[in-house]
Amino acid sequence: MRIEEIDFKECKLFLIGGVRGLVSEGEELTKILGDLNPDILAVSMSPEETEGLKYFLKEPFKVGLSDYDIIYGSKLSRFGEVMVPPPIFINAVKYAEEGSKEIIALDIDEGGFADSYVKNIGTRSLIKHSLRKTRLRKKNFNDPDAEQFTVTWQKEIEKIKGFSALQQTRIDEIVNGLGVLVQKSDGKKIAAVMELEIFDQVSRELARPEPVAKDP
Repeated sequence: MRIEEIDFKECKLFLIGGVRGLVSEGEELTKILGDLNPDILAVSMSPEETEGLKYFLKEPFKVGLSDYDIIYGSKLSRFGEVMVPPPIFINAVKYAEEGSKEIIALDIDEGGFADSYVKNIGTRSLIKHSLRKTRLRKKNFNDPDAEQFTVTWQKEIEKIKGFSALQQTRIDEIVNGLGVLVQKSDGKKIAAVMELEIFDQVSRELARPEPVAKDP
């Protein structure tokens, strides 16, 4: 798990990047949030996913998995116990609910994601994406730790141009959302929890001088 503190004139922002799926990452996140005690918690999930996790905590249900989810989980499991939904997000929502903290969903809503998917993912990209499953299932990932594995995994996914563009659209939305949140923070402490594979890029874009944030 990675943490970075960014000081803005309006507030302190803590970026927290965790490995999707690892139970141990969720446990570590809970400890980190307890120490930070943020006023606002932001997550790199859509509004619908965030509400879904709130319901999951009250009434657990079976989560559907794609073939890619299954392959990812299988490869990740050599680093520890794996579960879905990702514990970093389960524990983030649980922390906010139990502590009556404000929680903000940063990712694109389902309608916006669908529009971006149609715009970026053509027939050729879909065919390549389908064929790549077999290659990833057979591939030996020799990364020394879970953090490096998730980065390597994402690079494999983004070798298909359309999926790289789709990921960038998500990152743009998350960075813009954080910019708006910082501007409205009024001195409050913010913790932003996200999957590790986008951590570095979000950090770089937030570090730009006078980041532009468009209030939706």
